[in-house]
Amino acid sequence: MARPDRSLSPDRSLRPGPAERVLVAFSGGPDSTALALLAVSWGCDVVLGHVDHAMRANSSEDARHCRDVAASLGLPIDVVRLGEAPAGEAAARTARYQALERMADRVGASLIATGHTLDDDAETVLLRLGRGGYPLGIPPRRGRVVRPLLSMRRRETARMCALQGIPVLSDPSNLDERFARNRIRHRVLPLLGDDGVVELARLARATREARARRDAALDHLAASLIRPPAPGRVLCLDRPSLAAMAEGLREGVLRRILQSVGIDPSTRLVRDLSRKLVPVPGARLDLPGGLTAWAEPEELLAGRPLPPLPETPIAAPGTTRLPDWGIEVSTEVVAPPATPRTGPWEALLDGRAATVLAVRSRRPGDRYRPLGAPGERKLQDVLVDSKVPRAIRDRVPLLTAGGRLVWVVGHRIDHDFRITASSPSPLRVRIRTLPDPPLSSIDSAP
Repeated sequence: MARPDRSLSPDRSLRPGPAERVLVAFSGGPDSTALALLAVSWGCDVVLGHVDHAMRANSSEDARHCRDVAASLGLPIDVVRLGEAPAGEAAARTARYQALERMADRVGASLIATGHTLDDDAETVLLRLGRGGYPLGIPPRRGRVVRPLLSMRRRETARMCALQGIPVLSDPSNLDERFARNRIRHRVLPLLGDDGVVELARLARATREARARRDAALDHLAASLIRPPAPGRVLCLDRPSLAAMAEGLREGVLRRILQSVGIDPSTRLVRDLSRKLVPVPGARLDLPGGLTAWAEPEELLAGRPLPPLPETPIAAPGTTRLPDWGIEVSTEVVAPPATPRTGPWEALLDGRAATVLAVRSRRPGDRYRPLGAPGERKLQDVLVDSKVPRAIRDRVPLLTAGGRLVWVVGHRIDHDFRITASSPSPLRVRIRTLPDPPLSSIDSAP
């Protein structure tokens, strides 16, 4: 004895709201026609959207049929013919959704509804399993695309159209068993029967729900790792915590974080970040879109590399504004202090430094002798030891006098320009940030 029909009504949680403008992706087949009828019954403001892929000689007849059905239903329709026929089913699907997105923008639709059914969901499960993937099926929502018929059987859509007396199209390509989906549709699903098809769709739903729970857990974990990024950076993460995670978990978290900032999380990129960047302070990796990621001892950062800035003369004595640096430099000749102690944004220099002052970025071969050091050192080594992030080392202001490096701003002065008993009147140099400065290395200066 045959079991009763297990077809279900459309999922209420996926229904567009009353009066909501919805673009129904309309092929003229039974699924999209039934969807249009249901959307009208739900009180939606329906616009039909037909994409002519130009892949068959008589595709324009399909468009004519769709216009006729739209007229009989009293619904507006937008028809787009692709300028060039897509090469294959995957390219056709991509071109179709791109066309529907543009169409929805044009007609002011908040949602794009497609007529995928429970049978389509079951077919997709088998396709994914056959390719070694997870049995996720078809996502009920993605962006503004919604699929209200995923709990409804294909035969029910055909029955609905027949009861309403609305003619429907039959796409001949659906019979072509060169395509894997068609082989599953015509050979496998009939062998499984109603129970098998319904169970496949339930598996798809359960897997989607499990994945949603996993993604929510990963998002919660990712949120605990994210730090507020400085201006000009897109990411700032807790590197030690990431490095302490098991590799699989770390890759899952990185994938969600990349998605959150609009970076395509390819398998290779996620693996490189996880294995080559996170565990190695000082490592650097190029990201899509001209971005760079780099690992500091406590943080993993991503942003755009900052170009060096030109050399700028500094008035001595006087005040010089450097908008490109986001700072203001004030210099004055002062009486010898009782103690030469200063902060990181103030320097007391031997009076010999008062001639031909300038601020510039670092240059290849820069060397100087930090205060108290036994001899000269490469500036590169000084910045590395001071844990200055690689991406902003070109933005560390360097004060020069007569072309000689006398102060790495925010760090130590040159030993030879320290104040001594024989020094002429000292030169005091103070740095302050300008309001709303561009990104610089002294974001925290007072």
